Amino acid sequence: MSIDRMEAVRRALRHWGELRAQPISDWSGEIALPLSLGDLYQQIGPMDLSIAAGGNPVQVPRLSDLWARQACYRWHGRTGERLQGWKEEWTAIAFEGSNPFIFDAITGAVYFAIAGGPASIQHFADDPITALGAIATVANALCALGDDAYDATLELKREMRKRVANELNTFFDGQIDAERMLGAWQWYT
Repeated sequence: MSIDRMEAVRRALRHWGELRAQPISDWSGEIALPLSLGDLYQQIGPMDLSIAAGGNPVQVPRLSDLWARQACYRWHGRTGERLQGWKEEWTAIAFEGSNPFIFDAITGAVYFAIAGGPASIQHFADDPITALGAIATVANALCALGDDAYDATLELKREMRKRVANELNTFFDGQIDAERMLGAWQWYT
């Protein structure tokens, strides 16, 4: 990813919390920290972000807390027993309520899943920095639209969803399929 693109992602995320480079030594995982995740935390540096992108805010923990946040995905939260269906190469990197954004260390991609199982996993972004940039872009666009974005029942208006998708396409210079990405996230679908 280019330096310009990383700086654009950092600017998009600044509204949602502190960004500070974090050393790899902050990782407390039982597996090696994948290089792409190390890049995310060293170059972007999310520190407990809370991104209001509609619905539940998307939470992005600091690196030192990331391994502990694997509970209920990688292992049972109370017993510590390894959960079937969670692949060894997966790390949940962000959370919309209990719905995880999952980094796959083999493909380098980020997937979104509705809590409840692997059957709901959808490709979201090609890498973690793009994923966080997309989430922040959606949140920033939604904030800019304000209350006019919603109808009387507080549902997002269809034309406003299109405007958010256009902002996402603009942010990534048309290099992503915003409608596919929003569909995978099940964002106001």
